[in-house]
Amino acid sequence: MKNKKLFIVSILISILCVSFVFYEFITTYTAHSTFEGYCQWRGLTVINKSVDFGYCQDETGNVFKMVLVNERWYLDGDIPNNWPF
Repeated sequence: MKNKKLFIVSILISILCVSFVFYEFITTYTAHSTFEGYCQWRGLTVINKSVDFGYCQDETGNVFKMVLVNERWYLDGDIPNNWPF
């Protein structure tokens, strides 16, 4: 009986962990899809945007450059080099 309860708890914890990882992956993946979405995901306000780069600002006035790489938006300097996706 004790082993069965432990098994059920283990399964529930596993399901919660997998759900959390899936949620984080989907949220991050969709955030990089649009310039506005990426700025919002980082908590920034859009200043201006061109075809392949744009600028956003945080609440303290710091300005960040975002760039488009392989149809995905990234913070300039945080561009993936050999990421598999």
